[in-house]
Amino acid sequence: MTVAVYMLFRLPRWRNVWDTAVALGLGTALTLIQVLPAFNYLRQTHRLPVPFWDLLRDYGLHSRAVAWFVPNFFGNSVAKNWWGIATSNDVETAVYVGLLPLALILAALLLRRDWHTRFFAMWGGLGLLWALGTPAYGLLYVLPVFNGLHPSRAIHPTHFSGVYLGRLRVRSIAQIERPDALPLGGIGLG
Repeated sequence: MTVAVYMLFRLPRWRNVWDTAVALGLGTALTLIQVLPAFNYLRQTHRLPVPFWDLLRDYGLHSRAVAWFVPNFFGNSVAKNWWGIATSNDVETAVYVGLLPLALILAALLLRRDWHTRFFAMWGGLGLLWALGTPAYGLLYVLPVFNGLHPSRAIHPTHFSGVYLGRLRVRSIAQIERPDALPLGGIGLG
């Protein structure tokens, strides 16, 4: 989904619409190989349908936001010390990415002004709105596959966007040529 939205966002910049159509078609075909068999299982699920507003209230990440800054805050199922919310599990609260990556993401958002940064900031922000259980999740809830998933599972676009924004910031830091700062950095690491 991220690749499709990215390619549609780039569509005005592409000179050859045919290349875009082929890439989107190939990506869709490869995705359907994985997704279509799951449709058979989704029709036979043991889960009862949850009303939309209950889904947002009970399964959004808004009540688990502390997990962004403290890993395993609610415990871990491997260590058998889970004490989190009864309607959740550790898979749905595994949103910790680290403080340094969060700082890199924030720096990229504040210091970069190119279209890549704008796109991934918007896409990551939309994914965060979905995962927090806001009414924006209704955009996904109307789709056949997503209406059976909890909003917290929609955190993946945010993580992907965060990785890309952090990468942009690291690349821009690596391109700064400051030989006078290198010895100080070595002292700090030693």
